[in-house]
Amino acid sequence: SSGINAEWPLRPGGASRQECHEKLRVLSQEAGRVVKEEGQANDMLDRISRDDYFQPIHDQLSQIVDPKLFIGRCPQQVEKFIEEEVYPVIKKEKSTDCDSALIPLL
Repeated sequence: SSGINAEWPLRPGGASRQECHEKLRVLSQEAGRVVKEEGQANDMLDRISRDDYFQPIHDQLSQIVDPKLFIGRCPQQVEKFIEEEVYPVIKKEKSTDCDSALIPLL
């Protein structure tokens, strides 16, 4: 899997989802090969930015793959967990120094 949602605006000019997915699959396999066989960094985004098929979205690529778009409610869930689970344990241990507090893992 490419890790990039083919439903996103990667489909240039109204191209079919299937066609876009196939292009991403091929680029992903090529990028994966470079990582696995050559030990190089993953260059998937570079491959997309060099591929003429994706030219209509090249200037939007950094926005399309913004990690904030893929985390959903994670920030709110972490805040809730800290408020409801972590802070009460710290309070119970009567310590504000997290380095010295013995906090049991839940």
